[in-house]
Amino acid sequence: MIARAYGRVIIAFSQFSNRIIKSSYCLIIASSQPTEPTPTGRSITQRIALGCNFVTYSIPFYFTAQIVSIFFMIMLIIVYMLLPNFKSIHGKCCICYFRCLTVLVFNWTDTSHGIACKLFGYAGYYAVLVTFCWLSVINYNLWKTFNNIGVGQKVRFARYNIIVWSAAAVLVLVIFLFDYLHEFMGIPINLIPGIGLYTCWINTFCWSAMIYYFGPILLLLLLNITLLIKTTNRIVVQNRGNRRVLKLSDGQRNFRNLTK
Repeated sequence: MIARAYGRVIIAFSQFSNRIIKSSYCLIIASSQPTEPTPTGRSITQRIALGCNFVTYSIPFYFTAQIVSIFFMIMLIIVYMLLPNFKSIHGKCCICYFRCLTVLVFNWTDTSHGIACKLFGYAGYYAVLVTFCWLSVINYNLWKTFNNIGVGQKVRFARYNIIVWSAAAVLVLVIFLFDYLHEFMGIPINLIPGIGLYTCWINTFCWSAMIYYFGPILLLLLLNITLLIKTTNRIVVQNRGNRRVLKLSDGQRNFRNLTK
């Protein structure tokens, strides 16, 4: 068993040199004194790869949790589609977000191999990006609503659809090109997305996950937090103004009653 860079372990004496990812083994460092003096006089350090026991949940547990989550998400979507109060642009954006969230309930980290595995990974990555993009659109639309910014409802919702689906598609195209053209572009293997390299998902054992997965999601979360803070501040300012107007109107009404 030979250890390689980026956490790979290759079984050298098997017929097809199977690769094992870092989450499938543990390293135990053992030091021993050499039987013969070495040029440096230092002890020999050996790293022994051993199998690790991980706590895994049974398939029925995952299946039951998925069914329950999908059921309630579908019920929520039906409520938003039927009630007239949710037929606004905000309600339509929430419906799109809930639909994408329903797709994310499925397990996108399947360990199968081949073209189907990679298609599964790219589809899951696209679903994650679209979900976070719709969440950002919801917060952005709330910010515009409370600041009285925007144009017609149909035009704005159509624009939101174009931006969300196109932006996620562009990012998927980028990681697809990096996966298949990394040798031509000179990108090291620890910096490529690596969908299908170990599992049917982005390689989360290197910095590639921070660049292509956690990085974009972190930017979207920061955008959501910023918009939420600005919207909350706007609501607080409007409430203060409304209270002042009410107090002023009450004072004028009381003054008129006294002068009668």
